[in-house]
Amino acid sequence: MSELYGWLSRMLTGTGQHVTNTSELIKLYCGNHLKYHMQEHEAMRELFKEREAVKYNFTLKERALFEKKEKLFKQR
Repeated sequence: MSELYGWLSRMLTGTGQHVTNTSELIKLYCGNHLKYHMQEHEAMRELFKEREAVKYNFTLKERALFEKKEKLFKQR
């Protein structure tokens, strides 16, 4: 029975060490990049917002132009 507990203890300690090593690797390789990723994400969000505003304005002007064309066509 003590052999079983010894085996479980080694297995849990090994798993805990693996989790610790994995988290250190994630912190090392992804932690520094996360700062740049968040900066890029903010820039992309601003760019998307600007793109949507331009698209909305274009749609408004296009609709106004079509209405003007229809009005001129009906006056003929």
